[in-house]
Order: sequence, then structure tokens, then C-alpha cells
Amino acid sequence: MLRHQNTTEALLLQARIYLALTQHQKAAVSYERALSDLSTVDGRPSPEWYVEFADTLIVMGNKPKALQALQAGINELGAISVFQVKAAELEVDLELYDAALDRIDRLLSQSQRKDIWLSRRADILSAAGRDDQAQQTYQQAYAALQHLPQRMQNLPVSKELATTLQTRITRQ
Repeated sequence: MLRHQNTTEALLLQARIYLALTQHQKAAVSYERALSDLSTVDGRPSPEWYVEFADTLIVMGNKPKALQALQAGINELGAISVFQVKAAELEVDLELYDAALDRIDRLLSQSQRKDIWLSRRADILSAAGRDDQAQQTYQQAYAALQHLPQRMQNLPVSKELATTLQTRITRQ
């Protein structure tokens, strides 16, 4: 058994071992214990710890608790985009569309690449059944993409997004 089994690092290692053994319930308990007392952590906790915990809970079918795990990460480390994006995806799955839109709007206001976040916003609006708003937002995303410097428009990710947006705009 682990010599220092109550330290955060030991509990995280234990959680990862349980995951490798597909013992998700035990992994979730270890993650929860590790993240409930961070006093033994040398430095800052890692965002990946919270994401791993959330992913474990998602596999177990507990999306509300996974959302809580991500919110705990946000509370501890701040509104890191990986937390916000994953939380927004969960909120869409849980049909908490306004909460997901709020998260995306915060990312949109902080980002240089408005096209990407406008596209995600439009996807959420579409999932919420707000088709007119989604259509407008897809058009805004495409316009934002077209206003990027040519070198950015030529990136593979930008070209793929342009194709996706054109498809969604003409679908209406």
C-alpha cells in the first residue's frame, strides 16, 4: 500500500490506478479525497486533476457532479478555458443552455479569435432550439473568420471552420 496514502499526490496516483483497472467508483472517491484537501500539494494544483475527476464522473454517468468538479477547479484555479469549455459542453448535455451561453460569452469577450467562440455559441443556440439566433450567430462567426488576416484564414483549422459554417448557414 502507499506509504503516504493521504497526501494529494498519493490519492491522485491511487485514482489513476483505479482508472486503469476500470474501477471508476473507487477512482472517483480517490479524486474527491485528493481534491478536498489540497494542503499537502507543493505549489498549485494542476487543472488536469479536476478534468480527470470530471471525466471519471462522466464515464460513471454523473454529469451534474462532473460539472461541480469543474466548478471546484474554477473556484480553486480561476476560469481556465479548458474548464469553461468542458463545463459548457456538460451544461448543453444537461440542457442548461443559458449557463453554457454565459460561459461561451465570457470566453468570447476574452479571445482574439471571435469566429471560434461565435461558432460554439451558435451550436449551443441550435441545440437549444433557437434556430433564428443560431443562424445569425453562424453568419457572425463566418464574418469574423473572413476578417482575419489571410495567413490565419489559410490555417487548416480555419478552413475547416469555414466549411462547417458555410454548411450551417446554407442549411437554413
